[in-house]
Amino acid sequence: MKVNPQTVFRKEIDGSALLFDPESGATFGLNSTSAFLWEQFASGLDEAAALAELRKVCDNMPPEADRHVAEFAASLKAKKFIL
Repeated sequence: MKVNPQTVFRKEIDGSALLFDPESGATFGLNSTSAFLWEQFASGLDEAAALAELRKVCDNMPPEADRHVAEFAASLKAKKFIL
């Protein structure tokens, strides 16, 4: 995935994070799982590859995880954090 180069990513000590687009002023709060996925997307991975990385570090992933990741990516695209 290609992330918007204007996006500022700030990770907090608890693993949560904030995305900020200085051009539009948009902000988006991320829990630790979403922050992990953002880091995967920022490294260039697509949804499937990011989900595979998540499966490596999470136990007992719910069956609907694929849908959740797709919805998260779609929301990032809608907010222009991902191009």
